[in-house]
Amino acid sequence: SDFFPIIASRFPFWKAEKRILKWYCLQSFRVLDYLPYIRKQLLELVIDKCLEIDVNIKIKDNGEVSIEAEQKDDDGNNDNNDGGIDQAEELEGPVHEDAVGENVDILSDTLDSLLALLLRTLGEGSEDGQGTRELYYEVLPVFESTIITTHKSKFVQYCMFFLCGLESQRMGSSANNSSNSANPATNTSAKP
Repeated sequence: SDFFPIIASRFPFWKAEKRILKWYCLQSFRVLDYLPYIRKQLLELVIDKCLEIDVNIKIKDNGEVSIEAEQKDDDGNNDNNDGGIDQAEELEGPVHEDAVGENVDILSDTLDSLLALLLRTLGEGSEDGQGTRELYYEVLPVFESTIITTHKSKFVQYCMFFLCGLESQRMGSSANNSSNSANPATNTSAKP
């Protein structure tokens, strides 16, 4: 399909406002109503975007939370290629502790919103046991190739655990239904 590359190329940067990221993600999931065959690619894209946010929320051993401001490339240079000058700091002055805490809260809230949309979409796509298995096999390669191999991922891996929980829940409810229909004492539709 020609639509997925357009969706992927227009996806907002991870630092975009929460409302923009959430709206774009929601609209992207709505496209699945018309193009269900891009679901695997779209799930991978949203998981990757969530991972970008996740790895930039740094939790230290003492529990202190911060945002990774700059990342160094293999040569030890800053990724922003401006000689090490942070443009935001240049314009606004040094970053204060309160601003960092507020930014962490905003980024965490954005990640929570995107993960809630992702989990809702996974839940809706697994209305039956077969749907859960299909979703599991669509997300498993992303889990193995991206989530497991991503250093400092803390939250996004729970989408896979969520799918496993759905499968377990579906298996438990189908086992209860089959045991109830086999046992005449618990089957209310059986005649005395």
